[in-house]
Amino acid sequence: YQTNLSAVVLRWNAPFFGPSPMSYRLRYRSLNTPGAEWITLTNLRTNIYTFGNLNRYDFMEFEICSKSLFGERCSPKGPASITAAPVQAVAFAEVAYANEESIFLSWSAPPHGVPPPAYRITIQQMPDGWETVLLNDVVGLNVSIPNLSPNLTYVFVVYSKAAGGDYYTPSGAKTQRIMPTAATTSAQVSCPRNSITNLEECTGTGLVVAWGAPVGALYQPRDFKVRAEQFFDNLTLSFSSEQNVLKSFNMKATITGLARGRLTQIRLLSQSVNDFSLYAPSVNFFVTPTAAPSPPTGLILKMRENRNIFAKWNLPLDSGDGTQLGTQINSYVIKISVSGKYEWKQVLNPGQYNLTREFTGLLLNTSYTLRVSAENQFLFGSRCTIVCQDLAPLMLTGTYIESQFFLGQIPYWDSMHAPVKQDPPPLFNLFVGSLFTFSLKALSSGAGENIQISATGLGDCSAKLTSVVIGNPATATLTLLPAVQHLDRNFLVCFVASDDRGAFSDERCLQAYVVRPNPTFLAPIDPTITDTVVRASYSAVVGCLLEFDVKAHDLTSGKSITAATASALGYNCFLKEDRTTIYSHYETRTIQGLPEHAVLQEGIVKYANPSTRTFSWRPVRGQETFSYNVCFTVEDEMGTSNTASPAFAGAFCVHVGIKRCRMCLLPGDSLFSVALKYKTEWLNLWSGNEALLRPSEAPATAEILLGPLYKALPHDSVNSIASRMSIDPALLLSWNPDLSSAFHEDTGVVIEVEQDICVLPSTCTL
Repeated sequence: YQTNLSAVVLRWNAPFFGPSPMSYRLRYRSLNTPGAEWITLTNLRTNIYTFGNLNRYDFMEFEICSKSLFGERCSPKGPASITAAPVQAVAFAEVAYANEESIFLSWSAPPHGVPPPAYRITIQQMPDGWETVLLNDVVGLNVSIPNLSPNLTYVFVVYSKAAGGDYYTPSGAKTQRIMPTAATTSAQVSCPRNSITNLEECTGTGLVVAWGAPVGALYQPRDFKVRAEQFFDNLTLSFSSEQNVLKSFNMKATITGLARGRLTQIRLLSQSVNDFSLYAPSVNFFVTPTAAPSPPTGLILKMRENRNIFAKWNLPLDSGDGTQLGTQINSYVIKISVSGKYEWKQVLNPGQYNLTREFTGLLLNTSYTLRVSAENQFLFGSRCTIVCQDLAPLMLTGTYIESQFFLGQIPYWDSMHAPVKQDPPPLFNLFVGSLFTFSLKALSSGAGENIQISATGLGDCSAKLTSVVIGNPATATLTLLPAVQHLDRNFLVCFVASDDRGAFSDERCLQAYVVRPNPTFLAPIDPTITDTVVRASYSAVVGCLLEFDVKAHDLTSGKSITAATASALGYNCFLKEDRTTIYSHYETRTIQGLPEHAVLQEGIVKYANPSTRTFSWRPVRGQETFSYNVCFTVEDEMGTSNTASPAFAGAFCVHVGIKRCRMCLLPGDSLFSVALKYKTEWLNLWSGNEALLRPSEAPATAEILLGPLYKALPHDSVNSIASRMSIDPALLLSWNPDLSSAFHEDTGVVIEVEQDICVLPSTCTL
């Protein structure tokens, strides 16, 4: 009775005679499975039953019988078994083309499921003929049927074949009644012609269909009919019209009232001379009517490279179908001419989004006119009879947008208010916390020009263009306030002056170098010393005052900057002690800060440029015989630079050697008190210092020799020297603190050969 892509519906009639059966028994089996058993359904009390959830390859056999009112027996004879399979029926079929002897039948595949593997075509002569099978196993969705009569009327039906076996749907798609009729020739579709210019004018709302009479036909068509239909994007009907055209009216029809941009089907039908009520399709047109696009929008003309015109525009608001993007823009036509001459040079920009063009080889101080229009294609689509043929499109050029442009003078710089043009650009030293400004000025010889100064490289250094004036002349001021994070960085800032037309000046640049602090030592420095760390050397005596100035300045990392200038801009420095290295023949040790009893006197202010502090030291007993490398550092006021960083690599040191066996008398000292302190005799001291005429009148601060220096011999030790000089070893150690520090009480250690040893022998004992 009915099938679809996954079900078979059975229907049967009750027996013609006698009472209706109490129920029915239905049995079925699969023919795709050899030897499949019957499956029985009993007590069916309806005359319709649906088998669902079937596979498209299932092929079923069914048998049914009536159940008796008086028992369980089934009627011995029932209808013959039938076969069926799930398959979707064709929903639409039509005669797409006809001539006097044949028709071209076309249909659509079922709307659901997998398309059937083949179709069956039946034919029926109207009005009383039987429906007979014409073709089986037709593959595809169309077929030509020949050998028909122009005097007969036919109806054709298309059935779907099941995938599971030799079975066709019980219902099919039926065509309209058709009488083969001679087809027209040379059918064409075009745009209406303008009544004045007689040129095709495509507005998208009207079309013209023209055709020729059939050639060599037995029966000429009586008249013609033109049917037009338009569809929305979802293929629902939006417009239809139909007009009869008498053969005597030049076989032409004009269709009006169309909507632009919608798919349109135009059917040309020939009226049968044998049955005026029947029309046979001669040709189908599938066309999408459009109009020429509107003008492009937003045309902007600019000067490029100071000698070319650069044109830029936007898409037309109407691409031809009433929307901006509905119809493709194939190209843009650009014309340029010297204003007033209209001697146009034309170029083509292919592509919908090719929205720019540059014109070269132009003359300065000349006005030009540019016109830009868009082109699309009127797609006449296809003309279909038995086969479809694509029709040539018609190029439609829309109206233009026009603009004029004066290719004038270019801006230039005021020589007094712009960086000098040179490579590399001029360098300016900038200082943290000091505002840097540079005034700029640009002009143009063209009247009425609006010039603006712009800059690049501002963001890197937080610079700004201030006091900007747009006009002729244009002015601006570069302002830059360097911060600590900008130290030792070189910023390139470049300027360009441009006008409204796109003309621009040459680029001018400057380098803004933010100088960093660079403190360095000035004194004390002995030019004869080549050591890179120890820069000067002094000798000192216990009790005598040693003083010298330590001096540093900061000329920064810039060029040709004096200390006074740097100080005025906040670049000052501060001297401070760092460390002291104490060493002798036997040991080396380092302490932080200055030697004991040494001071570094404060300056008038902490930070200065130059910075000077006085080193003052009066060594005491126990510091003699040692050498001292006293090191200093200098740091800048911003705290960003220090000569001792990293790891004392930049320290500045001064060597101080404390003389052995010498001292300076302090106020209150006498030869007697000194002799007592060093456990020797005053006569020894007096005899060793010829400058002291009166032992009781030794002047304060006078440097005296405590005793002779003995040079150690090989294998000498404290004990051997003490024995040789008849002195106590402990006294020898007290007179030579370097030996005491190195050997402690181990007086038997061998002393380094040739080392000076202070010995105060008792040579004047009475």
